[in-house]
Parts: sequence; C-alpha cells; structure tokens
Amino acid sequence: MKKFSLLALAIFAALIAFAACAGGAQDEDESGYALYFLSDLDSSGGGDAIAASSERFVPDETMDTEDCVRALMERLLAGPGEASLRSPIPDGTTLRSLSVSGRRAEIDLSAQYARLSGIDLSLADYCITLTLSQLANVNAVRITAAGSELPYRKTQVLLAADTLLSSRESGVRPITVQLYFLDGKTGALRAEQQTLALYEGQTRVNALLEALSQGPEDDSLKALLPEDFSVISSRIEDGVCYLSIPASAELPQDKAARELCRTEGEIKNAYEKLMRLIPAAGAKPVQSEPEKEKKLPPPEELPEYTSEDIVRRSKEDSGFQAVVSQAQSKLGRTLSTADMKTLFGIYDYLSLPADVIFMLISYCIDVFREKYGMGRLPSMRSIEKEAYSWANKEIITIEQADEYIRAAAEKRSRAGELKLAMGIGSRVLTPTERKYVTSWFDMGFDNEAILIAYDRTVTNTGALKWGYMNKIMLSWQSKGIRTAADVRERDSRSPAPAKAENQHRSSFSSEELDRLRSIYEKVKNG
Repeated sequence: MKKFSLLALAIFAALIAFAACAGGAQDEDESGYALYFLSDLDSSGGGDAIAASSERFVPDETMDTEDCVRALMERLLAGPGEASLRSPIPDGTTLRSLSVSGRRAEIDLSAQYARLSGIDLSLADYCITLTLSQLANVNAVRITAAGSELPYRKTQVLLAADTLLSSRESGVRPITVQLYFLDGKTGALRAEQQTLALYEGQTRVNALLEALSQGPEDDSLKALLPEDFSVISSRIEDGVCYLSIPASAELPQDKAARELCRTEGEIKNAYEKLMRLIPAAGAKPVQSEPEKEKKLPPPEELPEYTSEDIVRRSKEDSGFQAVVSQAQSKLGRTLSTADMKTLFGIYDYLSLPADVIFMLISYCIDVFREKYGMGRLPSMRSIEKEAYSWANKEIITIEQADEYIRAAAEKRSRAGELKLAMGIGSRVLTPTERKYVTSWFDMGFDNEAILIAYDRTVTNTGALKWGYMNKIMLSWQSKGIRTAADVRERDSRSPAPAKAENQHRSSFSSEELDRLRSIYEKVKNG
C-alpha cells in the first residue's frame, strides 16, 4: 500500500535552503532568569570577569518572549543592586528598539553604547547575551547602537557559548536556516527563518532536523514531524541530502489527510511529486511514441480562496504584492477577482517564488506573441496551465527558469526551421506534431538527421506521415544514431527485392544528402 510522507517535503525544502550565517545558544532556569554583570575581580582573568547577580527575574505568565527580553534589558540598563557587581554598559544608554525573530534577539541601543571598544565592548556584549539567551526562544543576540553595527567586533551575532571558547571555530557556530512548516490557515508550506547553534561534532542536518522537531515559533504555523520522528542515518553526496527514515515514520494517506486537514487527492499528488524526485533504483527511461507518453495531469482545482483572503494577503505579503503589480504591468490591464484568485493560487498553492512567477508571465507572453502576433496576450488560465507544468518540472529558482526558457526558445527556433524545410510553412504545429518534434529534440537528434528521416518518409509513403517518421527516429535512437554523419556511417537501409542490378545500391545517395544539407543550410541561414 502506498504511504505518504508530506513531512519529507518539508525536510527536503529545508535541507536545500539552509545557509551558514550567525546564531546562538540557550540556557533556561526554572526559578527565573539571572542578570549578568561585571564582577569586582580583574577582568583580564577571563571567565570570572562576568558573574550572575543574586537577583532573578521571574516573568509573568502573560508575557511573551519580546516582553521578557524588554524586561531583562531594562534591568540590565538599570544596573546591579549588589556592591560586588558593576554594569559594563555606559551610563545614559537606553533601549531604542528590540525584536525577536528566528530565535535571534535584535537589540538596538542608544549611541552611548558605541563608545565601547576592545575588551570593554566584549564584556558588555556578553553580559547582555548571557542574560537574554536563557530564554527558550533566544539562541543568539545581535546588538547595534543607534541602528548601526559596531565595526570593532569580529562577528555581529553573538552566542552565549562564545564566552567559554578560545575561538569561534573550536566549539559552537551559528547557522541561519529556512524551516518549512504548515500554514494553519491556507494549508500550504511556509518558510520560517531561525538561527541555530551548531555544536562541535553536530552536523547541519542533525541541527536542522532537531529544530524541525521542536516546531515553529510562529503560532500560525504547525509542525509536520510526529513526536516520535527519528532518522536512522543521513549523508550528503553531490549536494543531495539522503535520509534513512524508519518505516514507522510514514503515514497512510488517509491518516495524513485527516491530520493535515487536506483531501486524500492532495496527499496523493504531494506523494507522487515527492516520488518523482526519487527514481526507482536501477530504473531505465523508456522512450515511447509521443501519443503514448504519459501526459501531465491537467491543472487541478486550486483551493477556493475568498476575496477576503486575497485582500488580506495583498496587504500583508510583499511578495504577492510584487507579483500582482508585475502581472498587471505585463498584461496591460487590471486583474479581475477571478484572475487574482488564480494568481494567488500559483503563488500560494503551487508555491512558485515571486521572481519565478515574473519569468513565467513574461515567458507566456512571449510564446503567445510568437504564435498569434503582437496583439494577443495569454489569459490567466493559460498562465495557470504553464505554472502547473513548471511546478511539475520542479522549476523553483530563477536559474532553473532561465535555463528552461532558453532551451524552449532554442526548440521553437529549430522547429521553425524544420517546418519551412518540410513544407509546413507558417502553420502552427498541432499538439501531436509538436510532441513528435520535441521528443526528437530531447533524444538528441540534430535538424539535418530529422530532415533525412523526413525525406525517407515522403519517399516511401508519398506524404509526411508522423508515425512512420517517428519509427525511423526510434530505430536510430536504439542504434545510438543522432546526427546526419551517424546516418551516413551506420544506417544503410536493407535493399528492396531486386528487379535490376542497380537497385542493390544504398537507397540514399550522397547527392541526396548534399541536396538536403543545402536545403537545411538555406533555411537555417534565412
């Protein structure tokens, strides 16, 4: 029975997105949080220069992480209440702003803090860092003065563990990752940036999986990994991460649908999409005739978004705002409500990035103009169909989109040359004809070889019969023939029953090849 792991999609998306940056560590005390100041001991001695005060901050149950950070900073700025401790922060320093995002606290202090440098700056930084990193949702701290970073530091993102290390490379270093969780409202995967502490001996994959299992910070997101989720082993080869997951980590499709509030059809589609990323071991691609090839599924019904959903996301989501603006600019009209819902489905349900959607719209416009002239523009339905094709081809970066567009343009150009040489003229190829031509390009045939097959088809049948011509191409593919030179060297057709002695010669003379080459060169060069 097929089983599904939507959680694997989240793991996959997170694994290809993480990038080294900066981060933190944490330590929590059940009886409250300590405040760290300078001790009276000689600060040059190192570790004993910083000490915790006997005073502890116990937060109210109604306080969130930012409230706790603010309360701790206010107490640090007020200074210690013990004679044996002193504040490392310059007098008059105030808290200008703060925020917590991705387990990193951003602290902006007034300009007085910028007076510090050298060991004094390091001690002040770590009194703040040690204090704030006790909070469960703070791994790292970034401190600025009057909105600017201080140039004296080796790193701008601070970890509590750094105070115990002789060098940053010796034990802990931060990484910033994009973790993907389930959006509780839309049901789509949504990224959340977090800063993690990577400990000595711990791989990035392990740190990332541990963070995924801990769940999101944003209350509107839901974790996908079950509580008992585990990984047997992991490895990275050629930029691909391979995970060995116990069978118990997989969920039946019906159970996955219930737990994730999705339909079984959506679960099945997600599973099949994942399986396309993992070809069966030892499987070999089999080339079939175009009319027998498995077609892409037609566009499914996008989720039923309400007008309120669209208006809200248009205001809150800068990425979708940019997509709408670009679409209206390119299409030269204001989008209707139906158009907006379709466009939002491409952005939200298919999860194509905004910059990829820009390229998708431009590509659809260019193709339509080539086919029907400058006055024609694609409908949103046409753009949606192409968006499904891009999603199925895993085109999710501008580099992949650019490569696809370039390859498609080259194929259209070559197809135009073939149409002229085969007497089709300006007529638009039918879908079946286009599939034949595209499949030959994908097999690696050059235009000259295709024209040889065309000549043989017309000579033997008296007309352009695509199925007959395709059999010639498939025969050549099985023999490793790809170019006109290969045809001349390796494909002498079996002679017909002899009526005269001269009929035993090769049925394709050098003069005929020269004639075809001449036709092809004229077409190619205009």
